[in-house]
Amino acid sequence: MTIGKTNVFKKPKLSAPFWGVEIDETVSDCYNMVSYPMMLSTGEGIYDNRAYEATPMSGAGTSFNIGSWGTGKLAKLIEGIKPVAFDGTTWTDLNKTSETDWPTDRDIFTEFPFRWLSITKAGDIITVVFADGDTAPDSTFQDWAFLGADGTTRRENFHLGCYTASGTVSGGVFSKKGASNLVNTVLNQYWVAASKRGTEYDCLPYQMWVYLQCLFLVLYKSTNCQTTHSKGYVKGSGVQTNSAFETYGNNYGMYGSTSNYTNQNAFFWLHNLWGNMFQFSASMFVRAGSTKAIYYCLSAMSRSSNWDNSSWNSTSNRAKQASIGVASGSTGKDVNSYYTKACGSNGAGFLPASDSGTGSATTYFPDYGYVDSSSSYAYFASLGGDYSSNYYCGLFYSFVYHNSTKSGSTNGSRLAYRGGHNY
Repeated sequence: MTIGKTNVFKKPKLSAPFWGVEIDETVSDCYNMVSYPMMLSTGEGIYDNRAYEATPMSGAGTSFNIGSWGTGKLAKLIEGIKPVAFDGTTWTDLNKTSETDWPTDRDIFTEFPFRWLSITKAGDIITVVFADGDTAPDSTFQDWAFLGADGTTRRENFHLGCYTASGTVSGGVFSKKGASNLVNTVLNQYWVAASKRGTEYDCLPYQMWVYLQCLFLVLYKSTNCQTTHSKGYVKGSGVQTNSAFETYGNNYGMYGSTSNYTNQNAFFWLHNLWGNMFQFSASMFVRAGSTKAIYYCLSAMSRSSNWDNSSWNSTSNRAKQASIGVASGSTGKDVNSYYTKACGSNGAGFLPASDSGTGSATTYFPDYGYVDSSSSYAYFASLGGDYSSNYYCGLFYSFVYHNSTKSGSTNGSRLAYRGGHNY
C-alpha cells in the first residue's frame, strides 16, 4: 500500500538472523523505554526480531541470570565471545569462570565474533539491530568495530583488553593481569604507546565502545547498568590495579554487585568498563569550532603521530591521512548531567543529543553526558566514569571535554587489537 510516493508497508527482509531493541525516549523508565518488538525497522528494511518476547539478562557474578540468551536462536548473538591470551603470535583460550590461572606475561583480551550493527533514529525512537551474515542487510548496517588498523579491512573478530592499559609510553601499553594502570599520561601518548606494540594495536576505538553499549541494550533490555548489571567501583578511595577475579559464577564474564558501590565489575570479562578510572577513546572527537558536531575516525589512532592540538583543527592533508573529518550526522550537547535523549547514530552512538534535557539517576540514560567544543582545541571522549563518580557511572557515561594533551591520575585507556584472529 502506498500513499502518494510514500511506502506505508515494506516487505520484511528475513534472510539473516536479527536481534534488536527499540528505545522510546518519551518513556522515562530505564527498563520500559527499551523493548523487544516483533519487527525491527531501520528505515530501509523491516526485519524479524529473534529477541521478541525474550527474557533479558540480569545481574552479575553469582547473581547473574542469563534469561533467554543461553540457548536456541538467541544464543547465536553471543556465541563465540570469550577471553583469550595473546603473545603477539599465538592465541590461547582462557578459563571462563576464574582468572586465577590466567597468565600475567601476555595480553588478555575478550574476543568478539563478527556481527553487523545498525543504529538508527526516527523521531523519539532509536532502533538497535545486530545481524549475522556475509553481507550487510541494508546500508544502515556497518562493520566498524571489526575494521583493521587501516580502517577498511574487515576482520572476523575484534579484541578489547580485559584490563585497563598498563605499561609505559616508551615500551608500549598492555592489557595484563595484576599490572598497575598507566595514568598521568597525556591522551596522544596512549596512541604512541599503542603503536609501539605493532600496527594493529590501538587504544579503545570508539566504535568498539558503541558495540558494547548496543550489546548491553539488547541483552539487558535497559539503559541502567548499575541497576540491572552492577554498580561498579564508583564510591572508592582511589584507582585500583588490574587484580584478578577468582570466581565469576557464570560462563559469560559477568562480575560485580548490584548493591555494593565499591566492588569492581566486569562485562564479558572486561574489567571496569564503568567506574574505577576514566578511559580515553582515541577515535571520536569534536573538532575545534565545530559547534559540537561529532566526528569519528575508523583507522587506528596508533597509526598517527603524536599530533599537537592544532592538527585536529584543520582539514589539512595531515589530518585526512587518518580518515579524520567524516561527519557522523549528529550533534552533541553539554548537558553535564543525566540526559534524556541520545544521538542514536552509528557514528555518535549514545552521546547526549542536541535536543536532550536533564534526567536523573533512575530515568532515561542514567549516566552523565557532556559534549562540548572549543574555539582552540579538539575535544576527545573520556568514558565510563571514575572511582568517585557515584551514581552517574555506566556504559553511557561520556565526557567529551579533554584535548589531546589532557592527563590525570584518574585518566587511562584500554588496549585493543584490530588484526583479527584467523581460525
